[in-house]
Amino acid sequence: MPGLQNKKVLWLFAVVCPSVMFLFLVPRYRVLTVETRKGNKSLVCHRVEEGEEFVLSYTHSVNKRPVYDTVICDSDQLIVVRSRLDSFGAGMPYGSEDCKNLTKDDPLWIVCEVDYRVREIALFVGFTADHKNIIRGKEIRFLDLVQPGTSLTIRSLTLPLYSFLKKKR
Repeated sequence: MPGLQNKKVLWLFAVVCPSVMFLFLVPRYRVLTVETRKGNKSLVCHRVEEGEEFVLSYTHSVNKRPVYDTVICDSDQLIVVRSRLDSFGAGMPYGSEDCKNLTKDDPLWIVCEVDYRVREIALFVGFTADHKNIIRGKEIRFLDLVQPGTSLTIRSLTLPLYSFLKKKR
């Protein structure tokens, strides 16, 4: 029976191990990650579809007004497609000259359509800004994850299953 045992072990290494490695290393998953810039600690890792939107909301530090940026995950970049705000002013993210189309969606809110493409969004978490990521109706408040002053990076990445599971919380 030792020969049969050796065949089972050989079969295990020849068929099962490569299959498991294939499942963990080859399939690619589109994810939206939020990580600390220092130490690359993964805070949020959502599986997303190509072209899926999320909203980054915050209170602007200069004029203390709310801003809601709608962002699309596209390949390995992020595209800010519109900002919803209630006023323009000093330090606001977009002036009227940056807008491709400027509309009002109700008496209080201005919608500024843009096409701003970036590899990542970097931000410092602060009390005033109170940054939040809203994806699929779920709101994630960054102050609940890290201390004020922490620098974060938001990215759209393609990862193999192993890396996705490692980052997922």
